[in-house]
Amino acid sequence: MRLRGKVAVVTGTSPNIGGGIAETFAAESAKLVCVDLDPANARDCAAAITKSGGAAMATPCEVTVESRFHGQNPRAHPLRRSRPCCACWRR
Repeated sequence: MRLRGKVAVVTGTSPNIGGGIAETFAAESAKLVCVDLDPANARDCAAAITKSGGAAMATPCEVTVESRFHGQNPRAHPLRRSRPCCACWRR
């Protein structure tokens, strides 16, 4: 994958599939926005990526409610200068 210089918004960043997707994208040099309904999952995913040298931020959010998800987007502002890329995982 060629993800250098892109921002990936990954939803459902629990320690299972979504977290694995986020870590894989980070390994390919993407900057991550880790989104999960459980704030601890989002924080843990972002912390693991940052600890391994990647760039990530946590955004706890209920993505099935559109107004809540769009309300969170300004939090990703520091990463916006990159070209976007998106992956979503739903349980």
